[in-house]
Order: sequence, then C-alpha cells, then structure tokens
Amino acid sequence: MIKKNKVPLFISIDVENPQTPMFNHNLKDNRIWSNGWGIKKIIEVFNNNCIKGIFFVNVYEIGFWGKEELTKILKLIHESGNEVGLHTHPIWIDDKRREFMYEYSLEEQVSIIKQGKSIIEEIIGESIYSHRAGGYGYNDDTIEACRRNKIFIDSSNFFSHKNCKSILTKNLIVKNNDVFEIPINVIENQNKYLKIDFDWFTLNEFENIFTATEFESHASLMFHSYSLTNNSDGFSNYSPSEEKVEKLDKLIKFIKGLNRFEFLSYRDYYKKNVFTNPSLNIKTENKQIVFVKKNPQVRIFKQAWALKKRYPDYELILIAKYCEVKFFENIFDKIIFVKDDKELESIVKAFNPLVYHVHAEPNLEPAIVISNSNVPVLYDVYDFSGLRYGIEKLNDAERNYEKYSLENADAIVFKFKEDILDYYRTNGYNVDSPVLTYLDYCIDDYLKWDTPASNEYSLVYAGVLNPSDLPENKYGNNQYIKFAKSFIKQNLFYQIYINVWQADVQSKYWDYLELAKESHYFKFNFSLPQDKLQTEIGKLHFGTSFHDFSKTDHHPLFGETSIGNKLSTYLEAGLPIIVGKNLKYNTEVVEDLGVGFSIDLDDIDNLGLYLKEIDYHEFKNKVKLVRENEFSAYKQVERLMQFYKNLK
Repeated sequence: MIKKNKVPLFISIDVENPQTPMFNHNLKDNRIWSNGWGIKKIIEVFNNNCIKGIFFVNVYEIGFWGKEELTKILKLIHESGNEVGLHTHPIWIDDKRREFMYEYSLEEQVSIIKQGKSIIEEIIGESIYSHRAGGYGYNDDTIEACRRNKIFIDSSNFFSHKNCKSILTKNLIVKNNDVFEIPINVIENQNKYLKIDFDWFTLNEFENIFTATEFESHASLMFHSYSLTNNSDGFSNYSPSEEKVEKLDKLIKFIKGLNRFEFLSYRDYYKKNVFTNPSLNIKTENKQIVFVKKNPQVRIFKQAWALKKRYPDYELILIAKYCEVKFFENIFDKIIFVKDDKELESIVKAFNPLVYHVHAEPNLEPAIVISNSNVPVLYDVYDFSGLRYGIEKLNDAERNYEKYSLENADAIVFKFKEDILDYYRTNGYNVDSPVLTYLDYCIDDYLKWDTPASNEYSLVYAGVLNPSDLPENKYGNNQYIKFAKSFIKQNLFYQIYINVWQADVQSKYWDYLELAKESHYFKFNFSLPQDKLQTEIGKLHFGTSFHDFSKTDHHPLFGETSIGNKLSTYLEAGLPIIVGKNLKYNTEVVEDLGVGFSIDLDDIDNLGLYLKEIDYHEFKNKVKLVRENEFSAYKQVERLMQFYKNLK
C-alpha cells in the first residue's frame, strides 16, 4: 500500500532526439546518448539517490538509428531497474508525415501502439504498463488504443495544451475506460499553466513548488533524455552541463528531504491500485466476465483465452489470492488480488458483471461469491472435493462449502458426465441447477506439429507427480516410478515433465533422477512454462495417462470419472494418447475421438507389443483433425458463452 500521508511522485523522462532537428537532419549524433550525458547520466543520478524513473522511449526512431542502437537504449533502462514506457511519435513510420496521434484514426492508433509495444516487449522480455503521446497530441481514441493494447496508464494529459484534444483532468489522477490518466502536473502562473518540467524552473522555484503546492493526487516531474546538456544552434551542437547534473541531484535530495513524497513508477502505481486496491473506480457493466479462484491454473487460462479471442468486446477480470501473473496477464484485462475473505466479499458486491465464473477447489471462495453476488454465479469444478475420498471423509467446513455451492450456484460446469451429480443426490444434496459439460479444450496458441526424430517409440507423461516416499494410500495414483521401470525394460523411451505448479525440489525425486542416470531410455524434466511444454513434447510419439488407484483410499468413482487437462496438452502437441483402462472416462474420450488407445495396467509390461500392432500415422492424422474441430477451445467457447447468457 502507498504509505499514509505521502504523495506519490513520478519522475518521467521522454527518451527521444529533438524531433524537428532530427527531421531536418541537423543532428550529428544520437542525442539520447549525448556521449554519456543523456540517459546514462540521468540513471547515474537516480542510482546515487536510490530512486527509479519512468523512461518513455520513442521506439519509432528505429528506422533512423537501427535496432542495435534501440536495443542498447532499452536494455540500459530496463536492466538498471527503471520502467520503460512507450512514447508515440508516429511521424517516423507514416508516409503522410502526420505528427500527432490525434491525426490518426482509432484503428491506426491501435496499430501504432501495438507496433511500439511489441518492439519494446520483444527486447526487454516484459510487458509494459505506460504510454505518453508525443507533443501531448492525444484524443479519446488514443486512450481506447492503449486499452486495446493492454496499456493501462497514460500520461499525455497536459492541461490547457493546444495538442491535447481530450483534456481528461487538470491535476487529478482519473480513470477513463479502464485506463488511468496520470496527468503531467501544471501550476498556474500569470494566467498561464506551466508543466512541472525540469527545464522550466530554477532550483529555488522547484523548492517552492514542492514545498507549497497542495498536490491533489500525485506529484510529477518530467524532462527529456537530453535535459542534462546545453544545446545551441537549434540543437545542432551540445555540450555537457555539470550545472544541470548538480541541479537534478540537489532537487531529488531536496524532495526526499521533505519526507512528504513517495517515489513510484507507473508500473508500481498500477499494481497497487488495481491488483490490490480494486475499490478504485470499479467499472460496473454486464459486458464483464469475472473469474474467481484462490490459485488459478490452466483450466481458467484456456477458458479465458477462448473468450478473449472470440468475444474481444468483453472485459475479462480475474480475482485471486495469488497466481502466476506472467501467465495470466496477457489474457485478462484486469487481475485483482484479495488479501482475505472480507475483501473478496466487498469486491463481489461492487461488481455487476454478466456472470461470476468461480472455480473450485477449495470451495470457500465459491461459497463466498455465491452468497454475496447480485448476478448469476457459475460454479466450475475441476475435481469434486467430496468425490475424492467420499463425502463422509471431508472435514466439516469443506463439506459444508461444497454442499452450499452445489445447491445454491445458478449453474454448474465441469469436465464430467452429468450423472456424476447422482452421487451427491443419493447422499441428500438438492442439486438441480443447469449443468454444462465443458472439457479442457485445445487453444490455437499452443498447437504444434512435429515428426519424431526416431522410429523407436517414445512416450511422455506431463502432469502431477508425487514423490515415491509419500504414502501410497494417498498419493499412489500419481507415483510413476513403476511405469518408468517397465518402459525401460521394453526399450521404450520415456520422459516425465513434472507439473509447473509443483515445487521443483530435486531431492524429492531422487529415484527418478537416479533412474535417468542409469538408463538413456528415461529422462526426468522439471516444469516448463505452459507455452513451451508443447514444443518440447511434440517431438515424441505418444502422451500417456496412467494412474493406478488400486492401492489408494480414493472413492471408486474418482479414478473412473476424473479427467485431467493433460489430454488437451498432448493433443496441442500433436501427440496421440495411451491411457489406462481403469480410467474409464479418459478411455471413453480418447477412443471415441479416435486419437489413441487404452491398455490394462496389469498388461503394461506388454505395451511394446501393442505398439507393434497399431497404425501410428492413422492416430497422428486423427489428432490433427480433432484438435482443430471438436476439441478446439475457440469453437467450443460459443457453448460456454451461450450458457452464460441463458442464466440472465
């Protein structure tokens, strides 16, 4: 949280060459560097004072200076811990030489920002959060173009400036169409509004400004990458200025000494006021879909991906207690972190979306959403808590939360057949809500197609793996060492990729690691990001799903009916699937689709013989057809959207 009684202070730098002199070819070198007196000197002053700034980079000069030069600039800023933002001077990429963003249509502005954002993110490897229009020349379309490109902070607003075609605010941070506008601070002087720019005031004047001004929501200081140099002859010549360096250093020290400001980046402000403080200007409209889960995983990602691709006009929001932000931030328009159950309650009451799509397990969060929502709540079950070991073995709290959710949700979605609910009904649960069976389908972004390098069959398992020393009665279904040893004896190549959400503690998996040392037929891999896993495993022949419940305490229905998302992962990678016959629902799906075959676990030592009898290419070709049609998330999501709308 922002410290109480302290005003957020943003220091921003427009990183560019003087535009008119560069356009007229009057510059002899790249003024962003100024022989060490450009951004290097600014960062040096910042480092000496233990602060960071926001550097808005005009990447559209890339055609003038080249990608290598731009890469050096961006990496210096990013690797020094400062924020990189986008500075749009589109004149350099426009045949008509239009100078300001407001001169372009909405679609053109979307394209301009997309191009600039992509250049930066490719080089620094991270998403950017902020934008400033060159010459403050923005309009309403600029804000919408930022939103469509998932840039949620704009800082183009300069009150009274002639190029600002949409004055959103004077000195107050406001939120417009989900984009925070953090204006450049202005002060009134002799009936004119002056921006608080390093180049516009003396040190004494700055001391008066930062001492006497009652900042409404924030304070800002801006300047340019060449502001620490003296320029002459229309910027044709420059010289280093020790005086300006000293002025900046003294000004920062003076501001810090006041102890009334907190130096922030725009990125940090956004995270603090959106991810952890959602009460700020929450938008309420029914073209929102809000997902809720304590720790969201890949099922939510795939559903949201398909919705975003097919219904881009809907705003997708994720509410979680914790999650892998990098995985989800490019799909969701907004991620909100909640600290506790009371905060979740208040947020649920504040929104008015089309639907809450709330995921179990655990079931506390679904129960909270259902009991506090004013709109329909769809209850999505990855695995049933009560079905895992039986309702009677659940602790009282979780049993009550699951029962409440099943009986009071407006609709239920899961990967199972609908008759799975008969288990609960026979135990006295009153479950009569509409039900949608919705599997974890394939998404286009992950589709791969490769040809195995060898004719010798290679198998892979990607998913949850429990260490062998854990009790078999609880974890035996996810212990795979016996399968690995069996395949090695049959000279079948076998690889395991542990689930990305499991702890990568090597010592826990000592027996797998030892086996990998003993035999070149076995390879043990720790987690890969979801977007890289398919590329790796796509080089193999078959994905496998073997879970032995013969020694576990699970309810008999659990193994027969549960179905993991690994099936869609294998199909995305272009792999046919081998599944254990004891997994009846998995077997039914795989064989009905024609994308693989099943085998009795008691017969697993003869898998090599089965493989000699199958037509591998027929399976492989069927995988391609299935994943692009009946198992396509993009095509199946229409069912989910219609299900949402039918709940109104």
